[in-house]
This record gives sequence, C-alpha cells and structure tokens, in this order.
Amino acid sequence: MKLLIVGAGAVGSLFAPLALLPSWQVSYYEQDKAKVKRLQKNGIRILREKKVETYAVQVADHLPEQPADVILLAVKTWANAGLYPALRPVVSPETALVPVQNGWGNCEALAACYDPAQVIAAVAYFGASQRADDVVVFGGQGELQLCPWQRPCRVQGQLQELLAGCRQQGIWAVQKADPKAMIWQKLLVNSVINPLTAYYEIKNGALTAAPYRQQAEALLAESVQIANANGAAFTLAEA
Repeated sequence: MKLLIVGAGAVGSLFAPLALLPSWQVSYYEQDKAKVKRLQKNGIRILREKKVETYAVQVADHLPEQPADVILLAVKTWANAGLYPALRPVVSPETALVPVQNGWGNCEALAACYDPAQVIAAVAYFGASQRADDVVVFGGQGELQLCPWQRPCRVQGQLQELLAGCRQQGIWAVQKADPKAMIWQKLLVNSVINPLTAYYEIKNGALTAAPYRQQAEALLAESVQIANANGAAFTLAEA
C-alpha cells in the first residue's frame, strides 16, 4: 500500500502509525518548507497519555514520483482550489482520494477534478492539536468514518485495506452507508460545539450542563432545520 498524506498538521499526523504496517509505504506532502525540515529531523511526534510517540516517516515539500494507492487529504479547505488539480501526477485511475477535512463541498470539488468513483468521503471524530514545537497532542479517541462518494466504487479494495490498516493501528475506522448523511451529521456536531465552546471558552463536556445545555439544544434544532432544508432528513433525536 502506497499511502500519501497531504498535510502534516494535527489530523494528518495521527495517521503516522500506519507507517509501521508491513508492506505499507507512507509519505507526507507538506508545503511548509521550514516545517518539513523540522519533521525530517525530529520525526512526527504524538503526545498520547503523557508519552511521546515518534514516527520516522518520509516528509517532503514536493509530491512523490509515483502515483499513490490512497491519498489522505488533511489540509484546510481554503487550500482545495489550488491543491486538488496539482495532485494529478500522483493520481492514477486506481487511486482512492480521501478528504479528511471538515466542512461541505470537499467531495464535490474532488469529483469535479477526478473520477467521482475514486472519491471516499471521510469524517473524523478524534481530537488533536499541534503545538508550536510540532508535537501533536492527542485529544481523545473517536471514529474515522468512511464511505464511497459514488457507487459503484472503483477503489473498494483500497478502501477495505485502509479500514483494516487503521483498525490494526488503533484508529477506530468504520464504513458508513450514506456519505452525505455522514457529512451532515458531523456538520451538525460542529455547528453546536465549535461556536459555543469558543464564545464561552469552555470544554466540550461543559455543554451538557446548565446554562449551556439549553443554548446547545436550541442551536442544534436550528441546524437540523437548515440541514433538512438542504436535502438532509434528520429528526432532532437522530441529530
């Protein structure tokens, strides 16, 4: 398995343990040249349960010479317009394209550049942050949800191998049935948690208690209405 991870930030770095799998070739493409030099020297480091794990993986500021079997995209969505077309040299007709990115429109943008049957929708519920010294602080375990964007999917084998590899290395990866519902579900979560925790400067868990719970429930109800008006079909209980 040739796995290319685009972006060595907090989320992208959490896939570094896949480099330990036999017969897997894992490399990173990172555009920040100074960061590339630091990672080449120090490796990708993950702080998990007060212990720093170090992974010596290939990190470069240029694309590899050969196409990848799977490309994980872990960059901010504002970079998509320039990045997606630039990946053509490493995308073969059998490359699985997996945008592990928040927000709506990533899969559509990839499908406009490449065969939609190569796109695998992805949603990550695990938390992480990256310190100034490049160490990634693991914030908590959660699911990595994957689903073909279009059926029939021409990269089903690559998807199954990615699912198996992630599970083997402790990443809770599952396959879902409906990619759009999967993405909307994550958007609903983000639309409630992100603004309230940022505004009140509180941890996520504080939203379950007064006085924040009522605001969270009201914001969720409004978000469900917006989602359903745009083609989703959620009940408030499901959300």
